[in-house]
Amino acid sequence: NVHLFLSMPKFKEIDTTPLITYFRNKNKRIVVSKCNFKDNTLSHFYLEKDTVLS
Repeated sequence: NVHLFLSMPKFKEIDTTPLITYFRNKNKRIVVSKCNFKDNTLSHFYLEKDTVLS
């Protein structure tokens, strides 16, 4: 598994899409985090090809 962040262009973050593609091509599972600003928690999820991002 590889843990990456999903880049947010509005914050001028580095584009992680090429890394995601690279690791998927190496049959690695991608893990990403989601912030919950209401309770200041961080959850982690597998980023699958059919994952819906909101």
